[in-house]
Order: sequence, then structure tokens, then C-alpha cells
Amino acid sequence: MLSNKASKVVLRQDGDQILLDAAAGGASLADLGGLTGEMAARTATPERDRERDDGFTGRRARLDLTFAGAGLLAGKLTPACAAALAAVLESLGPKAGPEDTRTPVQRDHDALEEVCRRLAAVHRWGWSLTLHGDGTVTARNPNHQRTLHSHSPPVPAT
Repeated sequence: MLSNKASKVVLRQDGDQILLDAAAGGASLADLGGLTGEMAARTATPERDRERDDGFTGRRARLDLTFAGAGLLAGKLTPACAAALAAVLESLGPKAGPEDTRTPVQRDHDALEEVCRRLAAVHRWGWSLTLHGDGTVTARNPNHQRTLHSHSPPVPAT
């Protein structure tokens, strides 16, 4: 019988292999985030649940503004938040073509800026957003005369 420490090492190695196989099979970042959350839930023990609550109480995000309005973003995300952010970065941050010389982290930055810009535009125009469990977004204008369904928030015409 394996000791508790040895069984944790085996589970970790198995989990790593599952993630590597999924990535090699073409899984998206959001898919890998979901797999990670599922593996954590399946391997949870009562002791682990008492020690750690899947990050919910430890969640945090902080934006510190620095010189000339630039900022430093730091945080600890829950699995659901990390999966949602990974999906946004993957969706809005692909290479724009062979002429795109941005690094992956620069594309992630630009994707985060783009989603923030879109959300600010939606809010500025008074639209309300509903995020559904399947990842789709419903946007309604202030008079509820028009409803849009999409995977990314609409940007109202100016």
C-alpha cells in the first residue's frame, strides 16, 4: 500500500499525463482549465476540503496603477474564473497572421484590453449583460427592444 505522500505523487503524475495528452490532442486552454478543475474535484478528500476550499475564499485581483497610467495586475483566480479568462484570451488573442510579431503574452494583454474595451462600451450604452452557463452572453438594450446573443459582447454602433 502506498503512503499518503506517495499516492499524491502518483496522482500528480497521472494528472500531468492527462493534461499533456489533452493538449497534444488539441484541447484549448479553457478545456485544460476545465480538466484541471474536474481532476481536483475528483481527487478531493474530506481533509483537503477542510484545508482548501478550491480557492474561493483566497480569490483576489488587484490592479496597481503605476507611472503614466500603466498598471500591474496580480491575482489568485478560482478555477472557474481562470477558465473563463483563458477562454477570453484564447478567443480574442490568436495571431493575426504571419505578419503578427506579438509574443503570446503581448497577445494575451491585447485580448484582455479588447474584452475590457467591449464591456466598457456595452456598459456606456446602458446595455445589460447576462452570462449563461454555456459561455454565451445575452445583451439587452436599455428598453429591452433588442436582444443579442453571442460569445463575445456586442459593441454598439456610435
